[in-house]
Amino acid sequence: MNLEKTLTSYLQEKGPSSSHEIIQMLATRLDKRTDYVRVSLHRFLKSNKKIHVSHVTIKHNEHFLYVDDQTVNLAELLIKKYAWSPVGRLLKELSTSAFLFSTELLKILGQPLGSSKGHKSAESYLLELEKDQIIEVKNADRANEYICFSKKLNGFFGIDVGAEKLETRRQLLTFQEAIISDFLDRWKKMNILAWNCTKQNHIGQELEDTFEIGGCYVDAFGLCYVSGIAKETTTKKKPNHIVINSLIYRNITKQDIDGFENALKIIKYKHKGNVIPVFIYGNPLPKDVFIHAKRSGMILISATTLFGNQLRTMLAIIKNIKKSNITDLNRVLDKFVGDSNNIKAYLFNVAIATLLMEMGYKDIRMNQKYCSNTGKKRECDIVVKNELEHYLIVFELKAYTTSRIKLGATEDEKNSVKKFFLSTTKAISDSEGKQLSIVPVFISMSGFEDDALEYMDKCEKKNASKVMKSLEITFPRKIHYDKSELLKASVSSGKHKWFKDMINQFF
Repeated sequence: MNLEKTLTSYLQEKGPSSSHEIIQMLATRLDKRTDYVRVSLHRFLKSNKKIHVSHVTIKHNEHFLYVDDQTVNLAELLIKKYAWSPVGRLLKELSTSAFLFSTELLKILGQPLGSSKGHKSAESYLLELEKDQIIEVKNADRANEYICFSKKLNGFFGIDVGAEKLETRRQLLTFQEAIISDFLDRWKKMNILAWNCTKQNHIGQELEDTFEIGGCYVDAFGLCYVSGIAKETTTKKKPNHIVINSLIYRNITKQDIDGFENALKIIKYKHKGNVIPVFIYGNPLPKDVFIHAKRSGMILISATTLFGNQLRTMLAIIKNIKKSNITDLNRVLDKFVGDSNNIKAYLFNVAIATLLMEMGYKDIRMNQKYCSNTGKKRECDIVVKNELEHYLIVFELKAYTTSRIKLGATEDEKNSVKKFFLSTTKAISDSEGKQLSIVPVFISMSGFEDDALEYMDKCEKKNASKVMKSLEITFPRKIHYDKSELLKASVSSGKHKWFKDMINQFF
């Protein structure tokens, strides 16, 4: 029997097939034992270049065989027939969402981040899919790493990933983080979670900086000492872990539940005990997903606990920030701005970004991460970049109104002027290079202490004033603004009256 001809004919008719199916087919046709066929096939595939063996494996290290131009068919097979597997649910979600940031795909896989005895790592799955040219990893090893289908499959799945789509998703995930933070704060105040023991991951973190529990990625976790939940010992209570994942911006599917459940099994095994899983969701759950999650033993919590019916409006505003109706933004703020400091700060940033867009700025990015040459990592609330005119404006925004911003004793002191103007500015300069003029702008609704103002005025006279004079912009024209100065500078045009009304009403 001509093995190459037989295999080629079979694969062209049936499409990509598992090694188990191929061995069974050959054993029947050759009337040989499967062990004999397995060895013969292994030898043949070592020297043959026309029959491809997938790097992707499923249960029991099972590979797939396929011929040229069947990469799309292999992806379809994995999505349809193997949706229960980590790689199948990952590709199924990718076919819907177009791309996935690292934090998203790690939750769907539900596998350990690195090598782990008895468990295949998330990195291994991505490497296999990449070698089979099913996916591409973009911005590898950076905070904004994401995956999408390869060029080989892009045309088939009809997916186009643009910069605007990436940034919108990042903002939705950042908004999701703010919701998780608020829930963590609530549960600590209710003594469900212990103080100073919670951890939360963020979209802007590099993977090596994320925390893991049982080797797996989750959005957040905390320790619970409540009687009946914590383990009682003779001397003290042993806390139980509460593990939290969240999905706000899209509908939850069974693969999201399966990914979380898979991670929970690994976490329980590694910790030799039970954990309490909490899933925070945004859109109403389909009945089958709700039942599936309940059977998995998950606690389901709706984000509408914080937002009520305004959640969908808020998500729509973020998704269409350039076209959003300011009346809707005001209505959302009016409903819940007093209930949540995290959401209040986030929406203040959204409002400033919207204002800058109306003023004509094009490249506006929120929550950008930068790292200095000395390893210090800083997050910037808003960055406006203009490579043609060689400038970058970075905004530090403080929405709270209870205390004035202090100068700070060192460049590492939290919520201080020195940290922003020294440490943050240096991190940006080290990351962007010297080709851009960096203009730091600090906006605080509560104002600044006198020594902080004196420090910033000196900085402005020394450096920033020269750069600002050369720029053909109306805002900003100075490097610090309190509430009254911000309103005066931003409402010179009647077009921005909404901003003045919103600031006066809510901040």
